[in-house]
Amino acid sequence: MFGVNTMSDLKTKTEAKYHVVEREARAIHLRKKPLKTDFDNAKKNREVYGQLIYADEEDKVAKIDEGVYLVAGGDFFALVNENREAVEYYVSIGTTKVSKKPVLFQSLVWRDSSSKYTGSYKGYTSFAGYVFFEHIFPKSGFVIATDKEQTEQWQSFWFNRVRDAFRLGYHVYLVAKGKVVDEMNDFEQVRDLRDKVWAHGSYTVRLAISQDVIEIQPEI
Repeated sequence: MFGVNTMSDLKTKTEAKYHVVEREARAIHLRKKPLKTDFDNAKKNREVYGQLIYADEEDKVAKIDEGVYLVAGGDFFALVNENREAVEYYVSIGTTKVSKKPVLFQSLVWRDSSSKYTGSYKGYTSFAGYVFFEHIFPKSGFVIATDKEQTEQWQSFWFNRVRDAFRLGYHVYLVAKGKVVDEMNDFEQVRDLRDKVWAHGSYTVRLAISQDVIEIQPEI
């Protein structure tokens, strides 16, 4: 009979409504805070993937390949591969201040070494470099380019970012005790500071990349 809902119809509608609410809840969670998990653990990686696939279209900031997207959360970016049902790259972003200006930094970076999308991409030496300059850097135009403790691998990563910064016409600064104390004129000058900037455990001397000129405050 037309116009009559059976119990089966009502159950189907209820389940559909539940899934819409669940999807919206996950999308809201996605935009609010970084996702902390062990991405090397296949089960936990799959759980995070299960949240990220509910991202709104506006949060899929770049289509990398068919079924492969860069998803932006409130404070992170993640490469989601629907073909493998996995997260293949993840970076969370923090905020601090340098010379009283807000500046971003990468607080956690993870990548799947088996992913075919972690190599050179769109003119950058790595996919991580593409995410850094095309998606993280534009959020503030001022980013700390060295972390508290760097492995040799990530020293290489930051050397490449600094090289890219000079190539793109950005400014590279030396930061000490929360202030911009000098500007680097070329990559060789940065290379000469390698031991100072990447000393194990050092957190007071770092490099920063800026799209704008920052006032120098020499160390006293």
